[in-house]
Amino acid sequence: MVNFESESENLGVTPEAKNEGARENKDAGFEHELSPQEETVRQLEEIATQLEARKASKISEIFDFFRVRGLREELGVTERKTEDLAAELARNEAVLDELDAVIDEQSRLVSARAEAGIYSKEAAGEFQRIESERQKRDVANLMLEHNAFFFHAIMLNSETMPKENTIIETAAPFEDRLKIILGLEPTISASTVKNGSEMNQNTLWQRLGVILKGGHVEAAGSGDIASQSQGLYRRALWETKNSEVELVSEAIESDPKSRAWNELVIREPKAAGLYYWADEKGPVKFSGDKFFQEAQAAGLPLFMVVKGEVYPAFLVKNESGATLMHGPEPILPEQLLEKNKFGVEDSTKKQYAEEVLTDSTFDIVKLAKKVPELAYMRGWRTASGILDRFEKLSEGDAVNFVDIGPGVGANPQARNVSEYAVWLADAVEKAESFEDKAVIKTIVFHCYGLAEAIEAASGLTDKSAAKKIRALAEKYISAEEYGEIKGRRLDSKGRIRISAEEIA
Repeated sequence: MVNFESESENLGVTPEAKNEGARENKDAGFEHELSPQEETVRQLEEIATQLEARKASKISEIFDFFRVRGLREELGVTERKTEDLAAELARNEAVLDELDAVIDEQSRLVSARAEAGIYSKEAAGEFQRIESERQKRDVANLMLEHNAFFFHAIMLNSETMPKENTIIETAAPFEDRLKIILGLEPTISASTVKNGSEMNQNTLWQRLGVILKGGHVEAAGSGDIASQSQGLYRRALWETKNSEVELVSEAIESDPKSRAWNELVIREPKAAGLYYWADEKGPVKFSGDKFFQEAQAAGLPLFMVVKGEVYPAFLVKNESGATLMHGPEPILPEQLLEKNKFGVEDSTKKQYAEEVLTDSTFDIVKLAKKVPELAYMRGWRTASGILDRFEKLSEGDAVNFVDIGPGVGANPQARNVSEYAVWLADAVEKAESFEDKAVIKTIVFHCYGLAEAIEAASGLTDKSAAKKIRALAEKYISAEEYGEIKGRRLDSKGRIRISAEEIA
C-alpha cells in the first residue's frame, strides 16, 4: 500500500544533491520588442514625416506671401509703411532660412536611411533567430517534436527538501505547494519521459506531481543540473552553459532507463493534470486522499505513469479503502494539448494565488532580506510567543535567548515582562547608535505586538508594562503608521501578506 500521508517516497534521492551553489540565470524574456536597429528605423521614418510637414508648411507660407502681394497689386494698394515692409521681408527671409534648414536635414536623412537599411536587415535576421529559439524552447512544441511528457514533482512531505533550495516554508502542506504551481505559475524544474520509454526507479524525482502541457524552457541538462529557487520566477544554475538552447533537445532525447532524472527549468508552466507514477499496470492501493481532493478542487484530471506511458486515472473508494485505477488506453502528448480539455480555470488560478501569498506558505525569514516590512511584521509576530514564555516561567527563572527578527537575536536575561521592557529600550537605543533603521523598526513592531498581547492576555494581572512598551514604540513609529502597515500586511486569518512582485 502506498501511504502518502505518512512518508513521501524519495526513490534513492539524496536531497543534498540539489543543494549545490548556483549562479544566477537571468530571465531570457523572448517576447518580441523592437531591437535598437528596428527602433532606429522607426525613428528615422518619424523624422522624415515631420520634415515633410515642416517643409510643406514653409512653402505654404512663401506662397501665401506672394498671393497676398498679388492681391494687393490687383486692388491698387500701394502705400505701405516702411517698417511694415521691413518686417515682412525679415519674416520671409526667416521662412526661407528655415526651408533651407529643412532641405539640409532631409539630405542628411537620405544617408541615415541608407545606413539604417543595413541595420533593418540585421534586425530582421535577429528577430528571426530569437523567434526560432523561442519555438525550440516552447514546451508544447517540444512535446510534439520529441513525443515526450513533462513532469514536475511535488513532495507530499517536505522534511527531505533542502531548506536552502526553496523559498517555500518547510511546513507548507502539499496543497499549498500545488496551489503555488497552479496559481502563480512560478519558474520550476521538471523532468521528461519520452512516450513509451523504459524507466528505472530514478527516472523521475518523485512519485507524484504535476504533468505539464505548456511553458518555456530556460535551461536543461541530461541529469540533475542543481537549479535553485531565487524567487518565484528565478532559478539559479550551477553552470550557465545549461541555458544553451542546443541542450534542450539533448536532455529530452537522453535515455531515461540509463540515467536518473533529467532537469529542465520551465518558466510559466501550464498544468494539464496530476500524475502518480506506478511500477506496474493495474490498480494501486491509495491512501493519499489529499492528492485526489486537490485534483478535484482544481478541476484537474488524474493520470498514472506506467513504463513510460501515461493513462487517464480515477479513484475508486470502498469499504477496504481507496484504489487508484487507470483506463485501458494510454494518451499521447498531443492529446494533452487539446484546447480547453485540460488545465486550470483563470478564476481558480486567481483564488489560489490569493490563498498562498502569506507567511504560512513562504519563508519570510529569507524574504525579509529583500522586503524589510516582512522583517517588521515578523518582529510583531514573535511577541505573542515570547509573552507565552514569560507566563510559563518558574519562579527565579529567566527568559534567555530571544529571536525577534533579523539582526535582533540576543540574550535579555529577563525574569518578567518589566525587565524585558528595559532590555527592549536598550536594544532600540543600541540600534539607533548604529543607525540601523531596519533593526529599530523590527524591535518597534515587536514592542507594539507585545503591548497588544499583554493587554489581551488573561493570565497577566500586572499590565502596566504594556503602557511603557507602547510608549517606547510610539517614540519611533506613530500608531497611525504602525496601524497602516499592520492593516495592509495582515489578512483576515492573521497571516502576513506577501505580493508576487516582492518575491519574484
